[in-house]
Amino acid sequence: MSTVLVTLVVRVANRPVALVEATLAAAAAQDHPHLEVVVAGMAAGVGPDVRARYGEWARWVDAVPGDRTGGAALEQALRGAAGELVGVLEAGVGMGSSAVGAVAQVLGERPETVAACPDSFLVDGHGTLVGRVSEPSRDLLAMARDHGPVPGPGALFRRAAGERAGGWDAAMPAEVAAYDFWLRLAVIGPFVGVPEPLGLRPLPSGPQEAPGRWEVAAAHVEAARRLFRRSSLPEEVKAVEMQAARAAYVAAALAVGGGPGGDGERFVVYDRLLERSELWRPDEGGALSVGDSLVGLRRAIAAKERQVAQLEARVAELEADRAGGLLGMAVGQARSGWRAVGDAARRLPPRSPVRRALAQARLGVRTFGLGTRARR
Repeated sequence: MSTVLVTLVVRVANRPVALVEATLAAAAAQDHPHLEVVVAGMAAGVGPDVRARYGEWARWVDAVPGDRTGGAALEQALRGAAGELVGVLEAGVGMGSSAVGAVAQVLGERPETVAACPDSFLVDGHGTLVGRVSEPSRDLLAMARDHGPVPGPGALFRRAAGERAGGWDAAMPAEVAAYDFWLRLAVIGPFVGVPEPLGLRPLPSGPQEAPGRWEVAAAHVEAARRLFRRSSLPEEVKAVEMQAARAAYVAAALAVGGGPGGDGERFVVYDRLLERSELWRPDEGGALSVGDSLVGLRRAIAAKERQVAQLEARVAELEADRAGGLLGMAVGQARSGWRAVGDAARRLPPRSPVRRALAQARLGVRTFGLGTRARR
């Protein structure tokens, strides 16, 4: 088991106190022996019962007046983190009790990486497991080209790498600041995926219209532009600048609101990365996005196509067997007939031309029958 000190920062961001407490309970249940927990962004005086329960165990960085998104408090919490490894948890997400220890162990075994990102389960509004999200290993090329996605709960990064990346940008809208931070972190080094569902995240309900959405849209584009202003980018990353620009503008369009496109709209967005999500049943609350529905439809079509191909192959086998059986029956009947003809021919004089002709014909039928059996 890893003995490295890990700091978990719980980001409140105006979430209900009950969600904050749920995430704190998940942090308290970790079996990793060396853990620091920081709660960032809860307004002073809010949640006195939660503060009393976890006050001595967790460190509190209160919300900064006028900071609507909680970015300033989060930036302070990350700057003051004592752990060699650091993770950020949004209030309302959870983790399995072994998550921190398992991810820290992976980072200890992979010193060339700057972050480790485990898979996570999806839960609906009733707390029922409804799916799984895979977190593949990623590098700067993938993060830039795809404009994300941001790693889920349970992901840890090296504090030294985060400091080299420039830390959290509190001035950027919260909806984009996480991507901006992880993108800059990818400049420092690659991320390794942990193919084990250690995190727990709520089922996304799709894009929501909110005040400041135009600023959020502009921030998506600015995050990509800032990356490609760097003169030291690897050539393979520079080569995907146009793809990155398109992805950033699509993310900006989705941030404005209205979903991935509806009836009458010119453009409809389909996100290929949604295929990382494996949904186990439809969401009864109608929270699945159009993209999720398309993924499910594509998988259903592919499954039906495989079934059709299997049935067609079986039909071909049966038809081949039936054809072979009919041919064998025909040959058998012909041989029986020619056997009777042969018996009659033997009663003719030995040098009779009719007897010789019948014998040659009978030999041909026998040869044909042997060839038929060989083909079967």
